[in-house]
Amino acid sequence: MITYLLHKNYRFTSALRYWVQRKFTPAGALVIAAALLTGGIGVDTNEAIAYQTFVLLWCLLLVSMIWSLFRAPRFEARRVLPKLGTAGQPLHYQISVINPGDSTENSVTLTEDFGDPRPTYAEFANNPEPGERRRNPFDRFFRFYRWMWLMAEKQIAVSTAMKLPPLKPGRAPETEMRLQPKHRGHLRLEGFLFSISDPFGLCRSYSKCSAPDSILILPRRYALPAISLGGAAQYQPGGVTLASSIGESEEFLSVREYRRGDPLRHIHWKSTSKTGKLIVKEFQNEFFVRQALILDTFLEEASSPVFEEAVSIAASFALALNSQDSLLDLLFVGPRAFCVTAGHGVAQVSHMLEILAAVQPCTKAKFSDLEEIVLRQIALVSGSVCIFLKWDEDRKSLVEQIDSLGIPQLVLILNRPGEKNPAIRFSPGRGRFVRTAIIDASKVQEGLSKL
Repeated sequence: MITYLLHKNYRFTSALRYWVQRKFTPAGALVIAAALLTGGIGVDTNEAIAYQTFVLLWCLLLVSMIWSLFRAPRFEARRVLPKLGTAGQPLHYQISVINPGDSTENSVTLTEDFGDPRPTYAEFANNPEPGERRRNPFDRFFRFYRWMWLMAEKQIAVSTAMKLPPLKPGRAPETEMRLQPKHRGHLRLEGFLFSISDPFGLCRSYSKCSAPDSILILPRRYALPAISLGGAAQYQPGGVTLASSIGESEEFLSVREYRRGDPLRHIHWKSTSKTGKLIVKEFQNEFFVRQALILDTFLEEASSPVFEEAVSIAASFALALNSQDSLLDLLFVGPRAFCVTAGHGVAQVSHMLEILAAVQPCTKAKFSDLEEIVLRQIALVSGSVCIFLKWDEDRKSLVEQIDSLGIPQLVLILNRPGEKNPAIRFSPGRGRFVRTAIIDASKVQEGLSKL
């Protein structure tokens, strides 16, 4: 019951705050503050004349409010979005606005409508803020910081209001719009908000235009120094084709005459019918470098800033390692275990980044699920990068098992701000091919530049 009442109260106050910010211009907010100040000073009308200023200011506000009750003219708009955006980088795109009215409209301001960012009751009740248990009893009871955190998480981007040029009837001038993605994920755009301020510039009248659209926001990326994991090119059974599927297949090279012992399934029947001799297909097995990128997704909480930084680091390594002439396997656990391969003609790294844009923390599966898929794939790789959210016996065991195969590893451990760095010790005879680094989650770029 308490949670329900808190949710209702926060929804109401957030709606009221949003209405005030949308309805009044900065000048209007200043006039309201001045009216309240002069009202307090001019309580005694015999001793001060500030009440006259108070009356004048409220008359101005009243006229502006009445003017703003009339809805702004309706407009139509459509946008041309790029396929992808990146968190932390401005996104520019074109918008064309049509004025279906009969007169030219001036001083029109356009803003993107992202929908209602307020969390639902289920989200508010079941998603504690990261680190909420460390807050004092007062904050844990009222859960205000939880509400603010959920609001920030649902607001993937912020839009800059754009003042439009004079809109002539029937014209569709193009205007460049800009928004700033804050988080990775699917950004859904509901439509547009058009506003016109009153002649005094104190209040606004609004109209909406529905234009649903969406764009995928990729994770933030960091600059990485030149990193060499070492390791030699490995024999890949089946060549490149095996990188994206499981099964015994090879890379086609040419045709030649049949030799004793050649499999009958390799006979090229079309060439055999033309020459009158048995002709078989010849294949080539390839040796090339293959790297593994292992992402730790296991969290006790539904979300964490540390996890977001881990995804950003994984995206940075995906770009850096894919620039080399090699294959890259991304291994992580979500609703199920995933192994995504890119590079060397198999798939584009952009596909891997799109998957990282949607990856979510795993709160129910076990670390052994990740260990199983890694050990099944690790024999094919030349080196690996492990991105861990913490350091414990399970993660230590996985690193030592990979090390026992002689595979070079770069192990990155993200540490929460203010926490003591974990002690990294390996069993006797282990850790010979392992390079470790502890990165403060609040200083990721600084930590990566030291690798």
